[in-house]
Amino acid sequence: MSNRAASYIKLYQKRLLEKGDPEQLVLNIMQFDPTPNGEYLEWLIKQYVNDLINFDQIISVKANLALYSKNKIRFDVLYRDINKFNYEGLTAFIDKQFKIIDGETLIHSHVLHGDEKIIYSGILGELLIPLTQAASCRRGAGTKWCTSMEDDYTSWFEFYSVDGPLYVFIDRQRNSLKYQIHFETESFKDEQDELLDPELLSYYVYDHVLISLLFRDYEKRLLTASPINPEIIFRFAMMLPKRWKEAEQYLVDYDFRFIMVYLTKKIKGPWLELEQKLEREGRNNQLIMYWKIVSA
Repeated sequence: MSNRAASYIKLYQKRLLEKGDPEQLVLNIMQFDPTPNGEYLEWLIKQYVNDLINFDQIISVKANLALYSKNKIRFDVLYRDINKFNYEGLTAFIDKQFKIIDGETLIHSHVLHGDEKIIYSGILGELLIPLTQAASCRRGAGTKWCTSMEDDYTSWFEFYSVDGPLYVFIDRQRNSLKYQIHFETESFKDEQDELLDPELLSYYVYDHVLISLLFRDYEKRLLTASPINPEIIFRFAMMLPKRWKEAEQYLVDYDFRFIMVYLTKKIKGPWLELEQKLEREGRNNQLIMYWKIVSA
């Protein structure tokens, strides 16, 4: 542990003791700091002892701090001091700096560039839709995506893109790592063609300045479709890391077996809307099953 960290333990020992072992807590908090010299450690400790961040937020906090740290030279002098912000204020500031225009305009605008649609290209990275097998192979170079492989018999790019666009995101804030998103198959893959772990997926779905807009837009399209398709809503809801409350009024009308999966995996507790529906329709056997799951 560095001398700087040890001095912060001493300085904030009383507040840290309220939450656990000061040394271990500071070691854990150090993981939030994207800088090699612990530039933001004291600020992070202050946020933690004041209940403004928690250890479940490590990816989003670290990513936002990295964005701030890499780009603060571009900000007005007034905003180059991290102590001007609490964490909520910092995220609002970053959101304002990098969103530029409202999400709906951003997601539905694009620039045709050869055989690609470029949705965004900037400091955050590139978000694009390849329009041909060649573009998919070119943009997927270095990955294990089947859509980026030449096949004499099957064009996996065409197989997927006929149902909906294949989004490629190159994240410049994470060493230009590549990700592929295909909403129609509930797929968000890394370069190894593996699904993202829940923590990283949660960061992109809810906290990432750009990708979160893509998810909110798709949610809106599903909930305003005519007619509403509960099966598609269910599949997408199961992809999301958290409960999708806005969709639950439609999920209650879906196949009961799948509703129970959503209840078990996402809600993990009482679901009043479903409970009332089962009681109202006299579905006593299903109500018994519901209560067994809720009380487990």
